[in-house]
Amino acid sequence: MVVAKEKLSKPSGRGRKGFQISYDRVRPLIDRGFTELKLDHGRRKVLLRKYHLTQSELEALRAKYKDKGFINPYSREGAYYGSIEALVDLGIDQFHSIDNIVKKMQQIMSKFHIAERENAWTTFMARVEQSEQTVEERVSANFSVLQRLTGLHPYGMKLAQVHACIDIRREFGVNFYCLRTNFKHSENVAPKTIVITTKSTVKDGPVQSIFDDFNKAVIDAQLKLGILVKRGRGRPRKADRGITIPQVRISKNKKSIKSKEGPRSEAIKKRDQKGRFVHVA
Repeated sequence: MVVAKEKLSKPSGRGRKGFQISYDRVRPLIDRGFTELKLDHGRRKVLLRKYHLTQSELEALRAKYKDKGFINPYSREGAYYGSIEALVDLGIDQFHSIDNIVKKMQQIMSKFHIAERENAWTTFMARVEQSEQTVEERVSANFSVLQRLTGLHPYGMKLAQVHACIDIRREFGVNFYCLRTNFKHSENVAPKTIVITTKSTVKDGPVQSIFDDFNKAVIDAQLKLGILVKRGRGRPRKADRGITIPQVRISKNKKSIKSKEGPRSEAIKKRDQKGRFVHVA
């Protein structure tokens, strides 16, 4: 084990707990073969793991996948490799259900023999049983981990180096996963998690159409749930608590009052007489 020593000062300011070490800071140490970092005179130890591809490794992968399409940057025997290959076979830049992904993973990983009677899939399933998770839960957790690009453990950095990332769409509690590859530079890679809680016109298909309708779908969902209230012609704003009328509006002549159905309180009547617009949810 190769140990590096470094002294880092704690951040100033009352109430701030601890400090974070970025992967970019320890990356030169990892390239030099260090596996452990001691901080504050050895009182704190940090294990260093390699989450990136070196330039030579990246060039070797590009040569290997020159005529094969997408470059899979992960180990051939691992679950990360199998999940990425499943998304490639099912179709890149499209969302796929976890059931279809798991079936495709089993077909792919069963071909990789690790021991005489074991293959990559049986080894993976043995680990799943030890974790007391279902295989769908384990694969879903792996996809969430592959979205990490910051902190000391950026599991998705290798994907970002080949200009790709994992996007997650959660619709009515059901997750769909996509391997997005429409990035020109690794610096522009930004994984997204889309949550849809209302009916929309978004359908399975190219990822670009889903991102175009994402903001509208979220706003429609929040309007339906009462989280947002649409006020006149302006942008929807957060709703106030404890008021049941969707909207009350005073006309310019201050005589007629236009409002939607719902009870009106005395406080609202007093404010109406001042000639102001009263918006409630």
